[in-house]
Amino acid sequence: FVRHSLENETETKADWLRLANNLGCEEAWKEIHYIAEQVKTHGGKHSDQRVIDELLTGNVEQLKTFIADFLKENTSPCHLAYLLYALREKGKMDNCDYITFHRAIQHLSDKPIGGPDVPQRRYNELLACPKLLNEPADKWKRAKAIIDQLTEELEKMSENRKNDTKSSPN
Repeated sequence: FVRHSLENETETKADWLRLANNLGCEEAWKEIHYIAEQVKTHGGKHSDQRVIDELLTGNVEQLKTFIADFLKENTSPCHLAYLLYALREKGKMDNCDYITFHRAIQHLSDKPIGGPDVPQRRYNELLACPKLLNEPADKWKRAKAIIDQLTEELEKMSENRKNDTKSSPN
């Protein structure tokens, strides 16, 4: 039971060790400590397994269509980093790390979207230093152009949504 709860992250090692120390039973203490030492856990880190519907804010269906269309047209791994960056800048995406986003959008693409390493690195570079988008290097000029285009399209979507709600009767 101890091993199972640790492997499935329903309990932590700290919880079990605390229980072992409070039991007053030496055999139970030994068994729990032995198992806790043997089981590999994630160091207290839990992976974020949210689906894209839980991450997007606003008109989720429209945003999912927007993302799916973007994925069809843009096959470069770095473009995924720019997409997440633009979505976050425009407030269309909840706070999440790149890996969570990558997992969540995989089902929106007809083709495999590749591994997360390259786009994750690029996204983290942008988060750490947004001024990179003003650098003269070609890769950052391309990145800025893509992000600016995405931002403009997301703004248009927001404006259209506002206009639709103004014109519709309550």
